[in-house]
Amino acid sequence: MNEKFKILLAALFSLCVSSTVLGESINGKVVGVLDGDTIELLHGGEVKRVRLYGIDCPEKGQPYSAAAKKATSSLVAGQYVKLVVVDKDIYGRVVGKVLAQGGVYINRELVQRGLCRWYKRYASQDKDLSLAESSAKEKKLGLWSLKDIVSPWDFRKGEAKLRQGR
Repeated sequence: MNEKFKILLAALFSLCVSSTVLGESINGKVVGVLDGDTIELLHGGEVKRVRLYGIDCPEKGQPYSAAAKKATSSLVAGQYVKLVVVDKDIYGRVVGKVLAQGGVYINRELVQRGLCRWYKRYASQDKDLSLAESSAKEKKLGLWSLKDIVSPWDFRKGEAKLRQGR
C-alpha cells in the first residue's frame, strides 16, 4: 500500500470513530453549563461540548444573559438528557436538540420563556421555535419586555468592531 493511501485511510478511520453522526440520538449527563445555549455532555466517558440548536442566548454583558444560563442550569445541570444531533458548528461543537426528562424540549423552553432568540438563520424551518418566540413576544416575557432589544448576533458584531478599533 502506498504511504499517502495509508495516511488517508487512517485519517478517515479516525474521523469515523470520533465523529458524531447527524440525526444520532445520544443519552448523557449534563456536567457543565457554559452559558444559556452551550452545555457539556458526558457520553461514553467523553465530554462533548454541545451548542443548542436553533437558539441564541444573550451574550455576557447583555440583559438576560445570566438569567438564560441560570434557567439552562436549573433545567438540565446534573441531569441525564437525550441529545438529537442536528449539525456540527465551525468550532467543532455538536449542535443539537436537547430533551430533558419527561421529554421537555429545552431549546424551545428557553425561547418560550423569553430568555433567548429563535436563531432563524440556522433553524428557519423549526416551527416549534418560531411559535415559542411568537408566544414570548406576545406575552412580553424576558427579552421581549425590554424597549430596545439587540440580538446576540448583532451584539457580537458590535463587540468585534470595538475590538478591531472601528
